[in-house]
Amino acid sequence: MLSLHVCCPRCGTRDLRIFSKIDRIEGLYNNPISRIQQLFGATLWYCPWCRLQFFDCRKLSR
Repeated sequence: MLSLHVCCPRCGTRDLRIFSKIDRIEGLYNNPISRIQQLFGATLWYCPWCRLQFFDCRKLSR
């Protein structure tokens, strides 16, 4: 999505958590843009609704 704030790429929710490291049990969003953001030190976000982890440089809208 093209927005100023982070949201889950699968379900679109903005109710996200920050993880400090990758959880091997939960799914990791395998998108080239997410991987590039990981290389640049992006935050690891976690969606509790669809249990997806992903990297994104954008901030939460709170």
